[in-house]
Amino acid sequence: MALLIDEAGNILVSSGKNADVDVTSLAALAAANFGATNQIARILGEDDFSILYHKGKKDNIHLSKINDDIILVTVFTDEVPLGLVRLKANQLAKQIQEL
Repeated sequence: MALLIDEAGNILVSSGKNADVDVTSLAALAAANFGATNQIARILGEDDFSILYHKGKKDNIHLSKINDDIILVTVFTDEVPLGLVRLKANQLAKQIQEL
């Protein structure tokens, strides 16, 4: 499942299915996660952290900042390599930035 959200947690586009996931809450919490992480980055002297990754027992989540306003949220299982998710996220980011 993939979501494009804005920095306020509003869903811009969603793709994929997961009937067990409240995507509205996921989007809001993902945006808040980025907000908190940006504050941590500033404390450490960084401008921001552009990628967040959380690994679970069966599901993983990869969050990547596309630009100042858009965040890509990708939920995937261990069957999908993290490297592939990162590659596809980078390709999508470039396409979106060109638009």
